[in-house]
Amino acid sequence: MRGLRGLVVLVVSAAIALALTGAAPSASASPAAQLVVLTIPAKFGGGVALELLPSEKAPAPARFVTYVPAGYAVDTSVAPGTIIGLLGALYYTKSIPIDVANVALKTGDPATLPGDPAAQACAAGTHAAFWTATFKVGKSSVTIRFYVDPTTGAETALGAFKLVSCLASPYVPLAQGGAPGGLRYDILVASLFRPTGSIVTNPNSGTFLWRTFVTPYSVGAGTLNDAGTFEARTHVLIPHILTAHARYLRRTKTVLVTGKLSALGKPRGGLRVEILATGKGLAADWGKVRTHADGSYSLRRRVRPGPRARHLELDVYLASVGGPCVDPPVAPAGCVDENVSPPNDATAKVKIPKRPKK
Repeated sequence: MRGLRGLVVLVVSAAIALALTGAAPSASASPAAQLVVLTIPAKFGGGVALELLPSEKAPAPARFVTYVPAGYAVDTSVAPGTIIGLLGALYYTKSIPIDVANVALKTGDPATLPGDPAAQACAAGTHAAFWTATFKVGKSSVTIRFYVDPTTGAETALGAFKLVSCLASPYVPLAQGGAPGGLRYDILVASLFRPTGSIVTNPNSGTFLWRTFVTPYSVGAGTLNDAGTFEARTHVLIPHILTAHARYLRRTKTVLVTGKLSALGKPRGGLRVEILATGKGLAADWGKVRTHADGSYSLRRRVRPGPRARHLELDVYLASVGGPCVDPPVAPAGCVDENVSPPNDATAKVKIPKRPKK
């Protein structure tokens, strides 16, 4: 395991791996959905990774309308068929308890959309661009699209661009346009990057409010419950930095992990940092620790030497910090979550020496 959010090519795996290890995306009780936006480092091409996290306890989502705040730029002129990133999904069906998809996200040809019934049903009209990804669930193909447009009129108050995506209903059979096997998602991640530069240009610094409006299906049906549309929000802090260092202390046979958390050039204290350790034959949650007022943290873990030297990789991450929505809601069913998106994971490697001979 690498520094999952710290390496652009593994951003999709980050959210999925944290979910599989039981790491909660928020400190609050699970809302109907959450939005988390990760900032990809410039050295990996920049851009963002959008995490949509619907709750399995809520009605299945039918449509997401996500607003990209002013300060970001989205290139809608990329040629059709260009790979612009990855789409990741953690999903389940009636016969599959859990599975993962991780496939290329490509640009489509917006000129084809006016005559496309599926596109018009999801987001009617013409669009500046769209992105598409297809993966297999059993013997069926599943395609997820994002229809992309700059906002106009009153919508500019919500963001500079909007991304619309729709999911098939898990409540109706495949023959009626439903999702195969009652397919539902725990996580959807659109990681927008490419080595030559992302189609999303990030601002240099500041605090930016992203929002997504989720329209659920009526339970047991394939029809949208427009009156049930709700909002989830996330604040992205740029820069937002988490560091990690590790060393083995032979005298006490412990690994000492230290680092700092800061945002907008200031320390962030009182927040919980969690640490995962991976190595040959090992994948373990090493524990949780809160940052001090100066943003620093430290954790010691006893690791006994074995017959051979071992190399461990430590993944240090901060869960998104959720809570009640601050501003008045604009969605019919209100706002369900407002969080602060975490920084990229920090990683550190440490060598555990072999046990000395007696």
